[in-house]
Formats: sequence, C-alpha cells, structure tokens
Amino acid sequence: MGIEAVREHATGRERPNDVAPGDFRIETATGESIPRGGTAMSLGAGLGIDEFDAVVELGALCDELGIDLISAGSAVAWTIRASENGILDREIDFGDPDGARRLLREIATRDTPLGDVLAEGIDSAARRFGGQELVPTVKAMALPAYDPRGAPSMALAYATSDRGACHRRALPIENEVFKDGWTPERVATAVAEEQDRRAVLWSLVLDDFVAPVFSDLGAEWLAAAGVVPDTDLRTVGERIWTLTRLFNVREGFDRADDALPPSLAGEDGIDPESFERTLDRYYEVREWTADGRPTSKLLERVGLDDIDRNGLNGLPAQSDI
Repeated sequence: MGIEAVREHATGRERPNDVAPGDFRIETATGESIPRGGTAMSLGAGLGIDEFDAVVELGALCDELGIDLISAGSAVAWTIRASENGILDREIDFGDPDGARRLLREIATRDTPLGDVLAEGIDSAARRFGGQELVPTVKAMALPAYDPRGAPSMALAYATSDRGACHRRALPIENEVFKDGWTPERVATAVAEEQDRRAVLWSLVLDDFVAPVFSDLGAEWLAAAGVVPDTDLRTVGERIWTLTRLFNVREGFDRADDALPPSLAGEDGIDPESFERTLDRYYEVREWTADGRPTSKLLERVGLDDIDRNGLNGLPAQSDI
C-alpha cells in the first residue's frame, strides 16, 4: 500500500515522478503545466485570474501560510465584491493576483482589521461590514466551486454536512449530472450513502481521492493489520455520521441549520419547497426526527445505545425523541 499504490491507482491526480502525492500543477496531454483542482477553481476562475503561474503561486502561498485555498479564495472574492458594492474601501479587483496575495497574507497573519475578521470566515466579515449575500455559505462555510443549483443532491450534501458547505463529505454531483430523473428518494439515499462511505475512509486517515484503492472501504487493509470491525464497514460509517450529528445537536444545531442561503433560490435556482421535501426524505432515510435528531431506534441499530440516557453532556434523553 502507501504512496506506491496511490501512484498506481490514482494516476489522474498524481504525477508519477513526484516524491509524494500533491503539487499544484498537472501535466496535460499536450505538454502544458496547468493548475490543478480547487486551485484553478477558487484562486483562478473564481478570482478572474487566468495567468497559470500566478494561480499556482497563490495555491502554494496558501499551503505555505497553512490556510485552506478554497475558503481563502472565497474570502478574497467576497472582499472584491464588497469593495465593488461600496461596503469596503479596498483597492482590489478581479484579475488582480498581487491584491489577492496581499490579502491572503493579511488573513494568515491577522495584522490588519480586515484580515483579522476574514480569518474567522466570510460570515464573520459580513456581520461586521454587511454583504451576507455576496458569497453563499452554509453553516458559515463558503461553497466550493460545485454549484448546487443544477444538482439537488449537491444542495442536500452541502446543507446536511456537519461542518457546512463541504464537498469532501459527499460529492454526489459527480454521478447525478450524468443521470436524469433523480427523485427526492434517490437524492436522499445517494447523499446518505456517500456520507457514510467517506466517513469510513476519513476514519482510516485516508484521503478519499484514493478511494479506488479501497473499494472495499479498507476491509482487506484492516484485516491485514489484524483489525476486525464489530460490524460491516458501511454500518461503521453510519455510526460515525450519527455520532457526529449527536455532537452537533448537543451544540445547538437542528433543522434550521441544514439550510441553503437565499441567494441560491430564485427562478433558475433551488426551489425551497422541493428542497424541504428532499430534506424530509433524507431525515427519514437517516432515521432522524423531523427536526434532525437521531432516534433511539437508530442509536440501538448502529451500536450507540450505550450513550448516556441524557445524551452527550446535555442532549435530551433519547426516550424523549
């Protein structure tokens, strides 16, 4: 296993001559060296920067500063739009890599008022300055470059992610866009299944980009290491997701937080009523209540019935759910 197996199976993402997986460039069939993945989306197209070298340098800067490049790109985009709308007095434009570079350093060092507040995220900046509608967020996390307005499954994945609009928790858009007629039931089931699958991979400290190496969710690998799960790995994934949800419920999250920003609605956007019906179906698939709380029946089925009857340090007793 290890890097050798990743190189063999994940050839679409990793360059074979790299010392380790990674880098911010990929080589095309025509011999070009271009930015890869989220780098090109969030720091390139999202900021109107079309100079490849500049985009790669911005990605490397985020890596050097220890900040997430997708969130960082969204913060810069929000600042540009806020400036255009007169909310901020900042000289920064789309297509301005130097301005983006300066702002990224301010966010990392928090040595300016704007950088300090943006380090807490777009929602924090919007609460202080205004402009909540400029860049959409879910649970205070800005959306990545996968627009959910054309994919109900992606909208549901963003809304129900434990940490906000995260495409790493589930990316059903990869399948939905190639198939027609996904019903709310199909959407709900697909999102739940992918969340559970990825929960297993993440618990094994595996980047799910190498999922093809672990088509059995790591069962063979665990067996080789002498680890025998007490149940099948898909149930393990469901248990992880359920426990995570219990944590969020304890912290005050409920159905109101499994929502999409109003800016995604509208004539060509997501229909709120249709989304709510799909969310209802997702809760049913998950065996959660109508307000998003895991039920006693679910806890018993996935092996979490030993949780204190008062829940996780204050969660209402499961007998009351």
